[in-house]
Amino acid sequence: MYHLLVSWRTFLKLLPVWEGMSREGRKLFLEKVHPHLNVDPALFGDYLSELLNTGLVELSPKKQWVKVTSQTALFHRTMVGMTISKVHANPDKYAVWRYLNSHYAAEELEKLLHYRSHHEKENAFLKITTISWLERFLMAEDYQAWEGLHGTDSVSYPLIASQAIFAKMKWLIRSLMVYPEAIPFSSLPRGEKATDDEVLADALDACIRYALLFPELRSADLIPVIGIWPTISQHLHRQRPKAPQPIQVKECFFLPFLMEDMTSLLVACSGNPLRLRAQGNLIYSRDADALAGSLVSLPDWVEAATNWRPPARVDMAAYWLFTLGLVEKDSLVGTKRRLVITGS
Repeated sequence: MYHLLVSWRTFLKLLPVWEGMSREGRKLFLEKVHPHLNVDPALFGDYLSELLNTGLVELSPKKQWVKVTSQTALFHRTMVGMTISKVHANPDKYAVWRYLNSHYAAEELEKLLHYRSHHEKENAFLKITTISWLERFLMAEDYQAWEGLHGTDSVSYPLIASQAIFAKMKWLIRSLMVYPEAIPFSSLPRGEKATDDEVLADALDACIRYALLFPELRSADLIPVIGIWPTISQHLHRQRPKAPQPIQVKECFFLPFLMEDMTSLLVACSGNPLRLRAQGNLIYSRDADALAGSLVSLPDWVEAATNWRPPARVDMAAYWLFTLGLVEKDSLVGTKRRLVITGS
């Protein structure tokens, strides 16, 4: 890992010092200080005394240069690393590419995400933006087997050196899943013992190295924050669907009007068989219009919704009577036909 391969124990120790500084002091420390070079004190202006009081930098014996100690050099590296490829500030569709390519070597990504070709790379990268990526880790029981599958390098392997670190990693992830966005590192609950902070630091290291949690320096105040991948958080904290508002029914309608129409048509056929058109099984228009006037009335809104107006209802009733074999065609004279009850 390029920029975030740092001492998180040192980071946690110096974090209160960083948060006690002014924003401009933090900005100057990031921009002007260099871990391996001496810097002209004049570059810090009125903020030189503030930086010196923090202990993050020190003056040379002749007060000609400002330099950092070996401990604060690592802290500086951490802070600068958290300004590279921010995902919480800009979680667009390319954020995962920027972050992984900026912070990981190719061989680390291949081991972490298990892809063998460039064609598999895109889908592999997208794994870390899904809730299943976190769930698989949270459900894992054997930390040694899990790390053996996803271990990123052999220099500091294993990162998860104990069950305590494994448990703390799960606790960190579950704690941060509660929040809709990344939170300051200082908001993470801290233990009372020094060993508690050591376990927390080791858990942070492993979570960051295994792309489970993502740190960055918040632009507004240059405070370091950490959280799960932002689109996962958006999914977890999305607005739940609301139940529809209750409505007041103005009018109800319930009537088996097709059966009523079929009955009316059978009654008409029994008394005076209805004439059919020369083509098809449609009732002659004049007879259909006379029959339509005798059908039971439907509310206007039912007719509008179903398009079942009286003429169409006569045709529908005739269709189902034919289909059920209750009526048939009967020759009257030549090609003229009429509709009669079956068997009459």
